[in-house]
Amino acid sequence: MRVIFTSNIKNIGQKGEIKEVKPGYARNFLFPKNLAVTADSVIGQEIIAKKESEAEKQQETIGKVAEIASKNQNLVIDFQRKASSEGKLFGSVTIKEIKTLAEEKLKVKIESISPNLAIKEIGDHKINLALHGQQTLDIIVKVSALAGNKK
Repeated sequence: MRVIFTSNIKNIGQKGEIKEVKPGYARNFLFPKNLAVTADSVIGQEIIAKKESEAEKQQETIGKVAEIASKNQNLVIDFQRKASSEGKLFGSVTIKEIKTLAEEKLKVKIESISPNLAIKEIGDHKINLALHGQQTLDIIVKVSALAGNKK
């Protein structure tokens, strides 16, 4: 009997998964506890349709992210900070600041940034952004000294 799981069941199946199980197991255990529905039922068909709709939305989102990544390959983000005459910053440019400004410019959620280190020197720094759907984007973070604040 084909069933669709409505909950995760250890060693059996995950929520939304369609699986073949023995009829007695389905009738005596899964159905009474509302852990699954038959794949042929109305509820089962609704779950399948919802799952397909979510997959289409996911693909559409991945396509949009890929387009944004291809358009912004040469993105430069500028920061100005107080710095010493040797080029060392008094403080740093944090990953959180980079992520916030990059999300603002790209209008897409950034999952992670590498290298995951704060920038403590003046200059151009290459940063890799991991976007949705295993899409990556290399950007340049340009850190410059504030005018008139060098010591």
